Amino acid sequence: MMDPNATDVLKDAPLLRSIPQHDPFVVPDGFFDRFPQAVQARIAAQRPAPWSDRLAALLRPRVAIGSLALLAIVATTWTLWPSGASKGTSAFGVAVEPEEVLSAEVDDELLFAALASDGPLLDAVDLPLSDSELEAYLGNEELPLDLLIEEL
Repeated sequence: MMDPNATDVLKDAPLLRSIPQHDPFVVPDGFFDRFPQAVQARIAAQRPAPWSDRLAALLRPRVAIGSLALLAIVATTWTLWPSGASKGTSAFGVAVEPEEVLSAEVDDELLFAALASDGPLLDAVDLPLSDSELEAYLGNEELPLDLLIEEL
């Protein structure tokens, strides 16, 4: 028996009452037979355009102008980039301009970097002195020969 004091919920909510009373979890007939074909058809419709369509998109005026501008910048940079040839001299792999040689300011870090190279500092020295002149020079300077031999 129903309580006479209880109110009818469906009476207070007419929108709720208008919902049909059937099972919402019922699958339509043949759904699982048609579903794979429907999915494959939608995938085929979303495939990317072929390469000819992509090429046509690249040839649009805005893209073409941007590409030509980029090509012009690269070509200008390529032609104006300084080459390895210099009018100065290069010792130990460090280019020295004539103006730098005449200046009294010498960059110590640049000098140390040049001297720190792994290559030999004295490859072949052509001395304008004969053996007797060299012996006279070393005797005049009073340099110990054993120290010179150790350094060589």
